[in-house]
Amino acid sequence: MVSASAISKVVERLFKTSPPDAIVLDILLEEGEMDGWAILRELKGFADLQEIPVFVSTAFDDREKGVSLGAKDYLVKPYKPSQLSKVIMHTLLSNGKQGQILIPQAFHEENKG
Repeated sequence: MVSASAISKVVERLFKTSPPDAIVLDILLEEGEMDGWAILRELKGFADLQEIPVFVSTAFDDREKGVSLGAKDYLVKPYKPSQLSKVIMHTLLSNGKQGQILIPQAFHEENKG
């Protein structure tokens, strides 16, 4: 299981050196791992990270909860791949960004071993 403190350490280390312009997050992670809701709460709990848009891409349909926790957009699978690209690019361009995106698997890989 990935603990909240482990996520905090990864977030601090990654984001201090190279903060992402956006994050794509799946709510349903592998069994035994910290779920996406906890990761979203953790990310939005850091003052320095609150402005980074988080896009939820998941098979779990609970848009209201995702948006209330701070997700910029909430896409329920299956959807056209271009839909995710479109919402990310629109947000990044409107924020004057070019696009550096952290995908949640990086959290898992940083905590292996």
